[in-house]
Amino acid sequence: MITVSICDDDKEFLKKLSGKVKQQLDSFGADCEIRTYSDDMIIVEKIAETDIVFLDIDMPKINGFEIAEGIYKGDRPLIIFVTMHDELVYSSIKFRPFRFIRKTHIDEELSEAVGAGVKLITNQSAVQKLTVPTGDSETAVNINNITYLEVLGHDVLIHLADGKQPMKSYGTLLSFEDQLADRGFIRAHKSFLVNLKYIYSIDSKDIILDDKTVIPMSRYKAESVKQKWGEYLRKGI
Repeated sequence: MITVSICDDDKEFLKKLSGKVKQQLDSFGADCEIRTYSDDMIIVEKIAETDIVFLDIDMPKINGFEIAEGIYKGDRPLIIFVTMHDELVYSSIKFRPFRFIRKTHIDEELSEAVGAGVKLITNQSAVQKLTVPTGDSETAVNINNITYLEVLGHDVLIHLADGKQPMKSYGTLLSFEDQLADRGFIRAHKSFLVNLKYIYSIDSKDIILDDKTVIPMSRYKAESVKQKWGEYLRKGI
């Protein structure tokens, strides 16, 4: 079941977009639940629980960027901004939206966005697990919930986006890197492996995550980290 939230202050357009999204999801064979919100009905916590969120950027009571900021944490939903104002794409980049759809091109752009979302969610559900050795047992961890891995002494700490205590594992960071390199993780330093989706910004020496955690970045890896993050952002838009 794929859950979708759609937020727009124009109730007529909200109904129209809801119908089109449902039609597209049906065409991809996706079982779905669609929740619609006008700007006077928005409950950010409820919206954050869904898989895909369509956000009108320019709403009078609460705009799409404010909603995105409220749900921009943890294993967050895919954000698709919808707007009449093409120039707002540049302001939206910091939220790393999954797609940016223009209301004037809704029919051309919606199908690709929904199809890509269904594919990503389906793939995540199927394969995005990491088996972590912990003590005498193993634990399966949702990869999308991992912000970064850190070497501390003889242990590898796995930091999680949901606020839980880091998991303590053993082995080498290289062994985790081999498993996660094609899952959106990059080695930023000899002691840190970072999930690209949780990077908020990069300066000359450090990576800043969404929760303001600062990760040191090796100067030898700075160019490759910035390149990979740039590629990740372009794919997201």
